[in-house]
Amino acid sequence: MTSPAEFVLRPNDRIVFYGDSITEQHLYTNYVESYLATRYPELKLSFFNAGWGGDTVPGGAGREQE
Repeated sequence: MTSPAEFVLRPNDRIVFYGDSITEQHLYTNYVESYLATRYPELKLSFFNAGWGGDTVPGGAGREQE
């Protein structure tokens, strides 16, 4: 079993929130954005919310295996 890769933020990174109506409503994204912006102000991160109500994001690591 391998260990997960280290999560690294770099200066001027853009964080994109991609998802459905919950993402669009900023229900959790505000917490993440506030946390990162206040803990790492020197990184000058930018954030983009690409949430769209009714959208679905099939696939990814959480999908059911056939």
